[in-house]
Amino acid sequence: AFLFLRIYGRNPKGRLKLDELKLNLPIIGKVLRAVITSRFASGFSTLLHSGLQLVDAVDIMGKLLGNKSVEQKFEVCKTELRRGKKVSKAIATANIFPDMLIEMISVGENSGELESVLVTTAEYFDDQVDHEIKKATGAIEPIMIMIIALIVVVVLLAVFMPMLGLLGAIDGAAGL
Repeated sequence: AFLFLRIYGRNPKGRLKLDELKLNLPIIGKVLRAVITSRFASGFSTLLHSGLQLVDAVDIMGKLLGNKSVEQKFEVCKTELRRGKKVSKAIATANIFPDMLIEMISVGENSGELESVLVTTAEYFDDQVDHEIKKATGAIEPIMIMIIALIVVVVLLAVFMPMLGLLGAIDGAAGL
């Protein structure tokens, strides 16, 4: 299965499907979305602070986030920005980020302090990433304990079943 996923992920269509799947997984998806949101907020503020145009900054961020599904959705954002929409409206069309980020971008646009608002928002979402990782590890721990217990049971059965069969054969031979 691992080899299949590696080979399938090298194909552009396969990578897109796998990246979409990652974002929609129950536990890991929340962590990935939080990481993507945090990276976007901090990277976007840095790019805007360095003087890049909005469209170019969105294009670069789409490629930097490391998810083909998100990158594809950012293409729609770029189109919306070129049509003259506000950044918050364009980002909202991607349907990736939480409403809080979109609202903070809107506040930053309206106040003219988009870069500083994004820096503050990035700090908040960095904390959210830590929180989501703690929740994910808390949810995964019981699953891992169950898997380890299952492995121990299988090993024990593999050791004791032949011994029990041997004892049964000895009892059967002694009864003759």
